[in-house]
Amino acid sequence: MIVLTSPKGIDKPYFDRNGVIWLKSGADKRRVNSKEALRRLFQMIDPFHADELPTKAGLDALDALRFRDFLRDSYG
Repeated sequence: MIVLTSPKGIDKPYFDRNGVIWLKSGADKRRVNSKEALRRLFQMIDPFHADELPTKAGLDALDALRFRDFLRDSYG
């Protein structure tokens, strides 16, 4: 008998070598083949934010008042 343990990865969702996305739930797995299922999958993944883009802008480009308001509204 062989027991294989694979730790959870951080780069979800996972694709197989053919580019197919599989969703695992317990011992079961199923192919993600609808836009709605894919949308739900991405919503479950905390680090994924489609509206964030890397930038080379420095701190001088930051709107200090808007950032202050964001922090106040988000974190009290």
